[in-house]
Amino acid sequence: MIKSLCVVDDNEIDVYQVERISKKYNLAKFLYSFCDGQEAIDHFFSFEDSKKKFNSNFPPIVILLDINMPRMNGIEFLEEYSKLPKEKKDRIIIIMYTSSEQERDKERVANFPEVKGYIVKPFAPEHVEKILNLAKEN
Repeated sequence: MIKSLCVVDDNEIDVYQVERISKKYNLAKFLYSFCDGQEAIDHFFSFEDSKKKFNSNFPPIVILLDINMPRMNGIEFLEEYSKLPKEKKDRIIIIMYTSSEQERDKERVANFPEVKGYIVKPFAPEHVEKILNLAKEN
């Protein structure tokens, strides 16, 4: 079990599915979500305020990040996230969580060393083991 999981996705059904499976298979002690990349990145740029808001659950151990979202998509989030100081993103694992199976998208996210995995929706029990293994490796 990991300490905290953050889902960045505009689809409420996908977020609910992650929550349900996470609880059933004890993936994370604490789970929170943001509806787009802009909302999520704002929390990282307001790091100290977010630590107070989420207590010891911020920053998350794992971020599940969708690619296609309004306002700021997953790629734009990664571009902004890469500008953060190392100590604010150290040990955070980003896993793309998307319906896109396009090679173009996989190649685009491969340029970001923070991205450690790629999960195609829908979220399923076998993804829990993949996330836990990535968390152990990092």
